[in-house]
Amino acid sequence: MRSAPDSWRGDLIWWLGIAAATGAAFWIGNGPRAGLIAGGWMLLITAVVGVGRRWSDAIRIVGGAGDERNRNLYTRATAVGGSVLAIAIPGWWLVTVARGEPDRTLLALWLLFGVSSVGAAVYYSRQS
Repeated sequence: MRSAPDSWRGDLIWWLGIAAATGAAFWIGNGPRAGLIAGGWMLLITAVVGVGRRWSDAIRIVGGAGDERNRNLYTRATAVGGSVLAIAIPGWWLVTVARGEPDRTLLALWLLFGVSSVGAAVYYSRQS
């Protein structure tokens, strides 16, 4: 099993990649200033998670790294977030349908969530 610092260092690469991708997307779509601001905010969040995980269980859980307890709580917190999105996305999509302007992106996200959830359920049911 990896130690908590080792697992965070590996995750840090992903967090920095997300910050870079965010900055690049905003730079391309809205100009250099927007890219620097968005990328800077993501770097700040990465720093808060990286430093704050030493002092706060909640931040450690948001980061997803650490011992078995932290990883279990991260999984549970992520499941709650997914459940909220499972309600919000189709609800939002139905509002667009009722307005007569169905949003295809929301429909695609809803279908992606449903297919991935069922696929994961099938996969994990066969692991036991």
